Amino acid sequence: VIFKPKLIPVLGYFVILSMLYAKSENNSELDGWDLVWQDEFGDSTINPADWEFDIGTGAPVFDAYGISSPIFVPEGFPKDNFSVRWEGKLKTEDSSEYTFYTVSDDGVRLYVDDHLIIDQWKPQPATESAGKITLQANQKYSIRVEYFEEGGGEAMILGWECDSFPKSLIPSKNLVTSTGEPGLKGTYFPNKSLKLAKKDKPFIRIDKELNWVTGGGWGNN
Repeated sequence: VIFKPKLIPVLGYFVILSMLYAKSENNSELDGWDLVWQDEFGDSTINPADWEFDIGTGAPVFDAYGISSPIFVPEGFPKDNFSVRWEGKLKTEDSSEYTFYTVSDDGVRLYVDDHLIIDQWKPQPATESAGKITLQANQKYSIRVEYFEEGGGEAMILGWECDSFPKSLIPSKNLVTSTGEPGLKGTYFPNKSLKLAKKDKPFIRIDKELNWVTGGGWGNN
């Protein structure tokens, strides 16, 4: 995480205003951000370029999955105490043992080919979990992700790796809905139980990838 601070004189004092930038080796648009201080002192003998700081957040960074979207839930949907079920097909590329990854805040379950390979159905901070399964090349396997959010920041990332490619986000080209659209069908519930009361209505949308991080002071967004 990199600070880009600016010093602004206020009533004889200087206030540091800062913006945070995430730097990812996989995103060339973010390369080259360095610690830049604006010289507001008007003193030519001061060289802010000589000032260096080690800024640690103590927070996990999951940069293998690229830059996450900060916008998760649909507009008007509750941002806490909700759950989602994503369903569709996974298109494989090679015959291999695959490792699947989830990063979730809070709980998550992952089923591939009707096998439960990740089961972390509990409140938790952003946590990376993994499960393995052997799959054949050029096949379509059922995939289902179940997720709930209790409160605070939210995160849901779905990744994979095998012998032929490193850990990465599962792209939309490898996910397909039952109606043939790229991505997974997400059913959003206004509670944590993946169930609907008579008064509730689910929200359904097609999510091309699962890669969200909101709030929480951590992550790769």
